[in-house]
Amino acid sequence: DLELLREALEFEVNAFHHRLFFFLDFLYPNSDALTAWNNYAHGDRDRRAYALELVDNFIDADLRELLFPAIEDIAVEERIEKWEDTLTITRRSPKEWLQQVLDAPEGAYTRWTVHCARFVGPAVGIRGPYVTSPRCRPLCRHAAANAGRSGAATAGGDGR
Repeated sequence: DLELLREALEFEVNAFHHRLFFFLDFLYPNSDALTAWNNYAHGDRDRRAYALELVDNFIDADLRELLFPAIEDIAVEERIEKWEDTLTITRRSPKEWLQQVLDAPEGAYTRWTVHCARFVGPAVGIRGPYVTSPRCRPLCRHAAANAGRSGAATAGGDGR
């Protein structure tokens, strides 16, 4: 059950990275931002390092300090340490993060991620009207099993 949520959250992070590189292309229209994205999206460690090198060649230093922790291959704690001087970091338990997904405005996360959070909610002690009934578990497992075939589950069915 937690594996479904983990995969949904990984999709959210990947979508964030995608938007980040397109934002860089908007800010720096004559840059290699999209080439960097193509290398970053490949997933190979060397190509991701090359993508960061490309971005480092055109990004302003202050923006680099803010954005690089989001795309560097570093542990979450190291990422937080790098951001603590610049951003307000709210440390939360996994249950609190899950609650944030459930309470977020519509569109903040894909419907699939929200459904996975609803599915996992009772296992971590979250109760409420948005928590998926145990009777939905076979449906959720069936949707996850078929997600790779249609792409509907990972893209929220409509890309949201």
